[in-house]
Amino acid sequence: MQISALDIELTQRCNLACPYCYLGRCKSTGTIARETLAAAADLLDKQPPPQPKKKALKVNFYGGEPFLAFAELRWLVEETQRRGKNYRFTILSNGTLADPEIVAFCRAQQISVQRSLDGGPAAMRICRGEGTLEKYLAASRVWKDYAKTRRSTVLPETAKFLLGSLRYFEKIGFRAGVSPMPDYYSQWSPRQIAEFKENLWGIAEHLIARIRAGGEPFYVHWFDRSAACFRAGKNYRSQVGCGAGKGLWCLCWDGFLFLCHRFASEPRDGPFCVGSIAEVLAGTARGLAPSVQGDLQRFWKKDRLPRCADCIGQYGCTQGCYHSNWKCTGDLREPPPLYCELKRESAKIVQYIDNQLRGLRPDWWKRRRGKSANGQGSGNQARLGPASPPLPPKGPAPA
Repeated sequence: MQISALDIELTQRCNLACPYCYLGRCKSTGTIARETLAAAADLLDKQPPPQPKKKALKVNFYGGEPFLAFAELRWLVEETQRRGKNYRFTILSNGTLADPEIVAFCRAQQISVQRSLDGGPAAMRICRGEGTLEKYLAASRVWKDYAKTRRSTVLPETAKFLLGSLRYFEKIGFRAGVSPMPDYYSQWSPRQIAEFKENLWGIAEHLIARIRAGGEPFYVHWFDRSAACFRAGKNYRSQVGCGAGKGLWCLCWDGFLFLCHRFASEPRDGPFCVGSIAEVLAGTARGLAPSVQGDLQRFWKKDRLPRCADCIGQYGCTQGCYHSNWKCTGDLREPPPLYCELKRESAKIVQYIDNQLRGLRPDWWKRRRGKSANGQGSGNQARLGPASPPLPPKGPAPA
C-alpha cells in the first residue's frame, strides 16, 4: 500500500450533532486504541522517503471531533518523532473547542488546523444549533486564526445566507476566504438551487468591487481553482480529485482501512474497505473490490464521462467526491446532478469576473501574500489568454 496521505479517524465522538454529518446514524462513541495508532506508525514507517522536491507524507486527523481524542493525537505525533520521522500533520475541527494547551501544542508542532464554520448567525442556528456560533467565536480568540480559510457546509435551507455569511466573516475579522461545500446528500428544491446560484453571483460582484477599490477580496475556492484552469486553457483533470485509493487512505478508529475518511460509515465487509490494518501489515488484506479498482483506474487515467468533453464546467472540475457520488448516484464516477449544475454556473461566473478584472488585475484569482497597506502585493503575472466571451452581469443577491 503506497501512501502519500493518511486520514486517521481518531474518534467518532463529537460535541455537536450536525444534521449533515456523513457518519449519520452510524456514528459510534469509539476512540482509536494506542495499539492501532502504533500499527499506523508501523505502516507509515514502511513508506519510502519522499523524493527530492516532494513534500513530506501527510497525516490528517479527523473525527467526530478530533480534539476530543487529543491524548491519542499527541501520542502519535510524538511517537513519529521518537522514530525520527517528519510528517506534515493537519486537523479538521468543528472549531468550538480551544484549550490553551492544545493550541500551544499545535503551534509548537506546526500542525495545520482548519476550523470549519458554516456561516453567520442564521446559518449556524440551522446547521449546528443555538449557541454554537458564540462558542466558535470564543475559541477564535484563543486560536487567533483569522487568516485561515473557513470551510462551510451549505444546506439547502442555508443557501440563501451564503453572501450574508461571507460579509459576516469579514465583519468579525476573518480574512482568507471561504470554501462553501453544498451538502450533496440532501434533497435540493429548484428554489434553493436558484438561491445558491444568486448568492454566488453576489459574491462575484463583491469580489470585483473589493479589487476595484484596491483591496483584497474574500475568495471562494470554486472561483480561484476554476479561474486558473480556465486561463491556462486546460481542465482540472490534470489532477485526480482527492487522490483517494491512489495515495490517500483512511484508518478508522476501529482499525479498518478505507478509501478516505468519508467512507468510515460504510460496512467493514463492503467493497470500499481494504481490511484491517493488522491484515495490511501482515500482507493478508483482501483489498478493494475489483469493481471499485476499475472505477479508480479510470479516474487516474483521466477517463472522463462522455458528456464532460464539451461541458463549460470542466475548468476546475474534479468530477465530484467519490463518496457523495456513490451515495447520490450509485456510481463512483457519476457526480450528483447538482454538482454539475453548480460547476457550470461557477464557470460562467469566473468568465464574467475575468472580463471585469482582466485589465485591472490579470491574476485576480491569486491569493496575495505580503500585501501592502492598500491590499496590493507582488507576484508573477498570469499568462494572458484570449478574452472571455461577454456574459450579462448579475446583480448581487440580498445579504
